[in-house]
Amino acid sequence: MAKPLKVGLIGCGGISGAHMGGYQELWDKEFRLFDIVAAADVNISAAETRAQQAQEMQGGDLPKTYDTVDEMLDNHPEIECVDICTLHSEHHALAI
Repeated sequence: MAKPLKVGLIGCGGISGAHMGGYQELWDKEFRLFDIVAAADVNISAAETRAQQAQEMQGGDLPKTYDTVDEMLDNHPEIECVDICTLHSEHHALAI
């Protein structure tokens, strides 16, 4: 089996709930090739909610939470991809 891809969530409001539903669906179908390790949102309680959901799904350690993307990335060099769940107008700045 392939090594799980380390994922960081950026933006933990509205659309991130749908993304978490997608992750859950994949997990339930035994497609477990990802590990959500951290979540960042300016609203730290939103990041904490998504981290809790990820832990309930994956088991293991609670993903770490941050109120800035830079802090998340600085503290998690193992992150291999990010799931950007912010407003569309913010995607380009976060992706570059």
